[in-house]
Amino acid sequence: MASSGIQTFVGGVNTGVTALAGGANSASTPVMSSGVNVVSVCATAGDSVRLPANIPQGGTVMVVNTSAATLDIFPNSGATINAGTADSEKGIATLTGATFVQVGATGLTWVADNLIAKQS
Repeated sequence: MASSGIQTFVGGVNTGVTALAGGANSASTPVMSSGVNVVSVCATAGDSVRLPANIPQGGTVMVVNTSAATLDIFPNSGATINAGTADSEKGIATLTGATFVQVGATGLTWVADNLIAKQS
């Protein structure tokens, strides 16, 4: 049977997320959940959130930024996004949305897709 091409996000929708002011990848950075996460408060460019730990291989996390400021998205502790440095000093910046897929068997390797620039 052929795949329909429709992606299902397991984990539901997490709304009303507030990004960490000033941005960082630290213990105080809000952690996204599996499924869809809607960041509605990102006051200034560089405010941040973090991907979750312990997501199984093939697990998907979507982060949607509904604010006007650019949001930085960091990997979880010890993890990488798009083969970057673990615990990178700079997160993946997104104005609207990004989808992250866990591709590593250890839960530490993320691939980002659909980095969408905000339409003017």
